[in-house]
Parts: sequence; C-alpha cells; structure tokens
Amino acid sequence: MARGNMPRQPSRSGRQEGARRTGAPLKGAQSLQGRNAKNASARPAPGRAPLKAGKAPKVVALKKKSASGYDPLAPERVRQIIAGLDQLYPDVTCALTHRSAWELLVATILSAQCTDVRVNLVTPVLFEKYPTVQDFAALEPEQLEPDIRSTGFFRNKSKSEVGAARKVVANFGGNVPQTMEELLTLPGVARKTANVVLGTWFKKNEGVVVDTHVTRISRRLELTKQ
Repeated sequence: MARGNMPRQPSRSGRQEGARRTGAPLKGAQSLQGRNAKNASARPAPGRAPLKAGKAPKVVALKKKSASGYDPLAPERVRQIIAGLDQLYPDVTCALTHRSAWELLVATILSAQCTDVRVNLVTPVLFEKYPTVQDFAALEPEQLEPDIRSTGFFRNKSKSEVGAARKVVANFGGNVPQTMEELLTLPGVARKTANVVLGTWFKKNEGVVVDTHVTRISRRLELTKQ
C-alpha cells in the first residue's frame, strides 16, 4: 500500500465522513443566529426604557399577602394564638429550680449547651456545698470544675461562675444587679442570660428569651421569617 493512502475508517458516531446533517444549520447560520439572539436580548422590551450600562435592574420586595387577604400578623390572629397558648400552658414558669436571683444566675450560666434537667440535678448539691455568692467568690475555678463537669464546657463555666460571684460581691454588695447594663458586666452573662434573670426573678421585661424551640414555633405559626 502506498504511503499516505490510508483507507477511510468508519466514524464512531455512525455517520460517514463528509455526510451533511439534515436539518442542522450551517456554520455561518449558527453565528448569525447567535448575533441575532444577542441583539434581541440587548433591545429593551416594548414600553421600557433601555438600561444604562453597569446598572442592574432594581428588585422591589413585595409583601406577601394572599388573594384572600390573609395576614399572619393580623392583631386578632396574634391575640388568638396568645390566648390558645395561655390555655394550653396556664402555669408557665422557668424550668430551672432556684431560690434566689443568684441561684438563678448560676443555673442559667450552667444551662448553656446543656439541658435544664441536667442542670437541676447538679444545682441542689452545688448550692448545698456553696450556699452563698460569697462562697462562690472565695473559690478558684479549678475547685468548682468537678462539681459542674456533667453540664459540659465546665472549665469555661467555672471561670464564669467564680468571676460573676466576685464581681457581684465587689461591685454590687453581694446582690445580683437588676438592670441589663449592669448584668452584662458580669463574666459569662450575655443578653439571653440577663433576660432570664430580669424576667423570671425581677419581673422586668427587657426582651424575649429565644431558644431553638421558640424559633421553630414562631416560624411555624408564621409570626416571623427571621
């Protein structure tokens, strides 16, 4: 066989080499279609002004309201939800057992990433061993760690408990402060913990204490999307 005269091999696609595809546009037609499509997309829709270069169209968020006029945040609907919750849970109280503002503060700090049931198993023994805020203030964090180990994150919590006790004794005469601003100066106390103490013990409504369940139920009742 002469060099350079190789027999043609069948195409892998099943079509013979050089065969024209029926119905497929030619190369020139493809490029023309592409240009036409591009030009068409650049032209503004009838009745609309052309967009300026570099500016994206402004998206306006509309309030969701069904055709029937249903409003999940209507005052009457919210009142019905509150009345239903009051009927289902008439004697709602804080799940953390305590006898003073200090005991509630200690229990709330311990409840971070821990169940209330576990905290309530730990605190009776803890308060019997260290009955006053002064007893906590006299400790070193390492001394408190074995007593609260089962609540998790016990090293950080022991530092917070001892630090808060010392601050209460030194700055507030041994009494847990009754304002949000003062509570936030205590080690281990953020707004959620402060709101638990203010609302439960001092009956001061500074905010809503939100956990996983409050978030879940609020969304399910369509009271928020946040």
